Amino acid sequence: MTASLSRDTARVMRAKNYRERFSLEFVNVDYLCEKLDEYLPTSDPLSVLDEFVHSLREGSSAYLEAEFSAGRAVHDRPNEKNVLVKTGELRPGPGSSMWAAGLAVASRPELFRLAKAPLLVPGIISPRLFKRLPDMSISDALQMNMANVFEEIWQDVIDLHKAFNDAERLLEDLYASSRAFDAWKFAYGIGPVNRLELARALDVTPKTAYRAAQVLVERDLAELRDNRYLIAKAP
Repeated sequence: MTASLSRDTARVMRAKNYRERFSLEFVNVDYLCEKLDEYLPTSDPLSVLDEFVHSLREGSSAYLEAEFSAGRAVHDRPNEKNVLVKTGELRPGPGSSMWAAGLAVASRPELFRLAKAPLLVPGIISPRLFKRLPDMSISDALQMNMANVFEEIWQDVIDLHKAFNDAERLLEDLYASSRAFDAWKFAYGIGPVNRLELARALDVTPKTAYRAAQVLVERDLAELRDNRYLIAKAP
């Protein structure tokens, strides 16, 4: 994980008062991250991922998930490793081998020369890669996934840049000591937060966080859900 991504992850964990703890679910993720690190640095992410996926397919049958036909019922019991959604697509659940592979790749933006960006790159690993009888080559499937993922990331960056500039402009008349813009950036980035979480994230008193949240609501840059959760909005 990049330094900037690690720093921002730690900030979110602090805001949510979440303590890092050992979990067996992440043992395989750590192992796969170490496996990916062996390929870094690289100038050819497609070849690296192609080799990585083939090694998983050939190394353990756990990655070859069962195929399902469309229209079958949804299975969402807690003891199931994977969830079959109504479209027939297999969605890997936490703890499954496919989930571990997807999380490992998502947390290695260095594969795509994004070492300085605080970005996760989700969606590169998909169920299509682990069909017992693939309907296309692994390389072609990876190329398709990468094209879709980076198109979405590009659009997100464009939208975020515009929202950032517009929000900064709408708050530029505030005193320099105001934390309203910092509050907007954090809430807009991670989703609904309560004011205590906001205070921890900004390292300010709850009173200061409350004032910042009120400014955002008054300027239509956020709304309060149930008078508790701050939901930042694009201008």
